[in-house]
Amino acid sequence: MIHKKEEIRYPVTIDLKVIMTSESGDEKNISDLNKILSKFDVPLKKEWIISKSNAGSYMCYTGKVYIASKDVMYLLFEELKRHQSVKFAI
Repeated sequence: MIHKKEEIRYPVTIDLKVIMTSESGDEKNISDLNKILSKFDVPLKKEWIISKSNAGSYMCYTGKVYIASKDVMYLLFEELKRHQSVKFAI
């Protein structure tokens, strides 16, 4: 069975999940994430939900964000990839 890939329709509100190293601490990581969101005028619709990996080496930050366009989505993820503490974002 072949599944047709659905294209995202913008604007869209998504749950952004960002996995970061825990060395810097939650306050610094969240501050950095908020600065990145602000840089691209991406509003955080709900406070960050924080969870820790089993080993405690990584933190997962989940926030509901509003993405205005495909270009903004691309720029946001490119900026997240460049951050030294970010391991990945989905």
